[in-house]
Amino acid sequence: MLTTKIMYLPTNALISCIAAYAKDAEVPISKENLLDENNYNIPPFWFTKRRAGETLKVTPLYLQLAGIPMRGKRKSGKVEQGLKNATQAFKQINSDISTNKISDQHFNKSICFALKDAFQGSDFSFSSEIRHPHLTNIRPDILVDMNDKIICLEFCYTNDNTPGNMADYVLRKLNTYMKQLQCNFGIENFNW
Repeated sequence: MLTTKIMYLPTNALISCIAAYAKDAEVPISKENLLDENNYNIPPFWFTKRRAGETLKVTPLYLQLAGIPMRGKRKSGKVEQGLKNATQAFKQINSDISTNKISDQHFNKSICFALKDAFQGSDFSFSSEIRHPHLTNIRPDILVDMNDKIICLEFCYTNDNTPGNMADYVLRKLNTYMKQLQCNFGIENFNW
């Protein structure tokens, strides 16, 4: 009923999707502020949807959804520079979310639009911030309907490396999903 995978979305892919789809997702940040080196400092060439799609298509998230086996890790060259270029924007976005200046829903919608474009022509359906069709109180960041199964994508925007912070987030989300499975499908004693 439930399979869980934890994946890292590289910051350069995240920031590129946010920049390219900011207008579509109604992100309440002007393009000038996104470009401003004293604010988000996003490189100008990251604002094209084609570029965002190319960056997204090499991420573990895209490869997993597409059913493409993942290759080895690359940590140098263009990838390393891309991660450095995204650092300031990622810190600012985290600050915006943690201070409730901007809801993460806008950023989730940006990623959803990027995924829709990346999977254009497939049978997949992507939606953001809508209720799960079978779990009453679940509203995933992004819901992917693959016809034969539903995938819920939940994003944790953080630069907090406190030990156990990510594990705590994942376990709380899993607990929420498990409670909904129990309530909606009458599963009384579900053993992990």
